[in-house]
Amino acid sequence: MKGPRLRFLVVLTLACLVLIPWTVLLGLTLPDEHTARRWPLTWVGFDVALIACLATTAWMAYRHRLAVVLWAMLTGTLLLCDAWFDITTATGDELAASILEAAVAEVPLAVFLFYGARRVLLRTARPGPPAERRRARLSAIPVAATTDERS
Repeated sequence: MKGPRLRFLVVLTLACLVLIPWTVLLGLTLPDEHTARRWPLTWVGFDVALIACLATTAWMAYRHRLAVVLWAMLTGTLLLCDAWFDITTATGDELAASILEAAVAEVPLAVFLFYGARRVLLRTARPGPPAERRRARLSAIPVAATTDERS
């Protein structure tokens, strides 16, 4: 393995290795509560991004674009992030509403988007495992002459 693929794998591996101790450090040092500034901007901005991703995913599907896979995965991930942060930042009566919203809307829609992306990938990817593809290619190559044809 060499070239761009190796660089890509090295960067991702290093990012994981750096993020592990950072996450442990945050878990040990962050306070239980924190007052956030610009809270409305945070959530409205996130929801605007989510709306844009939902709309783009729908547009890509309508136009039969393969990019729908990327947008569906991105949108599904944002929906799961939305559910996570809604639940983990909720207090009191908000918690039940956040759990309900995640259970009936955000998580099912995310699963639907992931499933749709998978279906598109399966329909557009080459069929079968590598050995099956290899056999299919070999069987498509015409044989010059068999023993029956030579006699």
